[in-house]
Amino acid sequence: MRHLITSDTILDHMSDLLFVMSVDSNRQFRYSRMNRAAMKETGLNEYAYGATFQDVVTDDEAEILQSEYTKAYHLRRPVVLVMNHDGHIGESLLNPVLGPNHRVTHIVTTVRDITDRYTREEQLTRQANQDALTGLLNRRGLVNELEKRAAEFRALSCVYSVFLVDVDDFKHVNDTYGHMIGDLYLQHVAKRLELAMRAEDLVSRFGGDEFIVLAKTTDAVDMEIIAQRIQQSFDGPWVHHQFAIHTHLSIGIAAYPIDGMTIWDVVEAADRALYEAKHAGGSRYVFTRA
Repeated sequence: MRHLITSDTILDHMSDLLFVMSVDSNRQFRYSRMNRAAMKETGLNEYAYGATFQDVVTDDEAEILQSEYTKAYHLRRPVVLVMNHDGHIGESLLNPVLGPNHRVTHIVTTVRDITDRYTREEQLTRQANQDALTGLLNRRGLVNELEKRAAEFRALSCVYSVFLVDVDDFKHVNDTYGHMIGDLYLQHVAKRLELAMRAEDLVSRFGGDEFIVLAKTTDAVDMEIIAQRIQQSFDGPWVHHQFAIHTHLSIGIAAYPIDGMTIWDVVEAADRALYEAKHAGGSRYVFTRA
């Protein structure tokens, strides 16, 4: 005897969540069908049919869903929505269904759990933007972070100061104790720099033994206070087994938008100031003369 496979049977064997939402005359979206996977994941059942988003999810989630479903309704084309629900990242595809007179009568949504994929992508992005040795932002990560803050820079509501930090004695440490100790020493420098700065400041390894600190400042006095705080954070020696190494830093300082039209112009100005600091014997900070 042949078994008849119905559409309901097929839908209930889908691993993706399926929601069919009807659209009423007030453009409210109401649950009208769910497959077995959707019911299991949400804890809802047939008693939810006729309910709106506001009836079954939190206010914040209901607001997001209402907005995205309304977008799909007006555009009359699929809309993709990625949302975090209780620690699970779901990728939803909202498909409008057109009835008579090309009116949207339903929106059929499939939801796929992409938590693992999202976590892997986040990890890869983090690795690409992170210095493998110190855990700080690398040059690429700094560029990406500065691009995110570009609008804030253009607003010019405050001064952004660049502190280009160079470790004066790094070559000596490498030559004397070897590259393994040199790497541990750079990790120590990175950790002390992070501890010296505020949570909102950017600290990155620019390359080799150079680090960049970007901080909001109010005036030259504020900039000098930060430079002194950086240097004072290295007052004590770095002790590793039988080694006790004193860290000496040179710092070039420049400010945006005073010393350049772009943040990279300011980095170049800070580099010129750093050269002056090194040329004068190191272990000091110098403001740019741009």
